[in-house]
Amino acid sequence: MKKAFPILFVLLCSVHFLHAQRDRISINDGWFFSKAKPQGKGIDTSGLRWEAVTLPHSWNTADVMDDEPGYYRGIGWYRRRIHVPAFKRHKHLALYFEGANQLATVYVNGRKAVTHTGGYNGFYVTIDNLVKEDGLAEILVSVDNSFNEAIAPLTADFTFFGGLYRSVSLISTDPVHFEMPADGGSSVYITTPTVSATAATVKIKSSIVTPEQTGKPKKRNLLLVSEIRDASGLLVSSDTRKLNLAAGIRQEAIQEFKPLPDPHLWNTSDPYLYTVSTRLIDAGTKSVLDEINNPLGFRWYRFSADSGFFLNDQPLKLVGASRHQDRPDLGNAVPSALAREDIGLLKKMGGNFLRVAHYPQDQAILDECDRLGIIASVEIPLVNE
Repeated sequence: MKKAFPILFVLLCSVHFLHAQRDRISINDGWFFSKAKPQGKGIDTSGLRWEAVTLPHSWNTADVMDDEPGYYRGIGWYRRRIHVPAFKRHKHLALYFEGANQLATVYVNGRKAVTHTGGYNGFYVTIDNLVKEDGLAEILVSVDNSFNEAIAPLTADFTFFGGLYRSVSLISTDPVHFEMPADGGSSVYITTPTVSATAATVKIKSSIVTPEQTGKPKKRNLLLVSEIRDASGLLVSSDTRKLNLAAGIRQEAIQEFKPLPDPHLWNTSDPYLYTVSTRLIDAGTKSVLDEINNPLGFRWYRFSADSGFFLNDQPLKLVGASRHQDRPDLGNAVPSALAREDIGLLKKMGGNFLRVAHYPQDQAILDECDRLGIIASVEIPLVNE
């Protein structure tokens, strides 16, 4: 008998939405999982036996520690249904998977949306044209942690846990929005070309997407506004660019700020953070179409073979540890709250450095390092071979 799956309604309206036009809703609950392989061809999963799970989830939480040699490396299936309310169906809609190890294929309403290779970085899945007219979206995800010589790392002294082991979100924005690239990269990229005790410069590269239009396409007059605020919320610098963009394009825009005098520097004992808000605004109606906020710390560093490590021209002894993204009985399906707890423990130990080994980890790790004053070294997932 075919198992029935309840439709889980996602409430997308919130007070926060009144102030910003990018809405991000967690959909970690209400998933079903099956480790068995489908008997038929394609994505016919009607014969599978399903169990209810909550993300983050890994199917290797027990078999890596039992008395049997080896652990399951193969395909697991995840399934969930959501309903997008009518007032959201004209928006740009995307799913954001923070991590799936290590080869993931996402289907929406029976149509293949994307295949993502690599187990340690997030990825976006655009679902604008895949949601049914009544708002129903049935999400089906195949995840495969089999050995694959095309995916790094190939071999290592740690477990290749399989599963949707990080959070999944549903994101909605205006059709004109900051890009949500399939590879999960940032569409608002901030750099600090020069930093000293007396001045700091900021450069922001934004990637903007406009929707396709039928008939005679109209250009959009937009304002790109970025503001830098200090830790108390006081505006210290801003930049506005006028944009006139055609339909159906991806456009990059560069903003370069005047030097900020006497910046409050970030260091391990005083991890001072500014906030950068970057908004895309309709030039006519002045309504905010999309907004992204980022932390910003001003610092510089150098190494010397003779003298060691220097932060802001001050010698600093690096004291810390390595971290893998697993815990007992959880595997690598560690909630962000516990990831942040690990960084808090490192700080309490007197540490000021974290080796993020051997692969990119939960973004919460780097956010907490920023907040608590931990210098982080993030490794690429290439081990042994």
